[in-house]
Amino acid sequence: MTELIRRHSLLAYFGLTFLWSWGTALAILGPRLLSGEPIPTWLGLTTFPAMILGPALAGIVITAAVDGRAGLADLLTNMRRVRFAPRWYAIACLLAPGVLQVMLCAMAVTISPVFAPGLFPLGVVFGPIAGFFEEIGWSGFAYPRLRQRYGAIGGGVLLGLIWGVWHLPVLDFMGTASPHGAYFPAFWLHSSRWSRPCGC
Repeated sequence: MTELIRRHSLLAYFGLTFLWSWGTALAILGPRLLSGEPIPTWLGLTTFPAMILGPALAGIVITAAVDGRAGLADLLTNMRRVRFAPRWYAIACLLAPGVLQVMLCAMAVTISPVFAPGLFPLGVVFGPIAGFFEEIGWSGFAYPRLRQRYGAIGGGVLLGLIWGVWHLPVLDFMGTASPHGAYFPAFWLHSSRWSRPCGC
């Protein structure tokens, strides 16, 4: 089994990440989903630790299986290593929220006021915690191997696509996208009509 993991370390990592994150979230939300009951916010938030621990645990477990103690020591050392000037960290931390605000404002004007940006103060707490634990796996384990195989840009794009798919349960069931459930496909269909404002 260890040799199989070594030969297919990326597949093993992504498989374990999805299995842990999605499996635990499904165990928490499954009973309500099957019964058709709405998912309260507090219950959706309980999946937060399960989701963010998936990439971290998978990264640690697969690193230990592939590279042993030396690999784990290197993984932990890289987590403490600062390679860039503080301004680049500021740009990295502010870029995604800034783009999100612009997109929501544009959707509020062109589609419906329901997309107007809101305030979620706990996000200031959730964001750094999620980023720290997630990146143990995504940046610490997966990206260096993807970069070696597909180059810096190719590896980054592929990882971004997988990362996006991994977040789908969060988008649909934890309140970060609206509408939910059966309306999720319609959300993407109608949000593409940016050319004309819609008040309906």
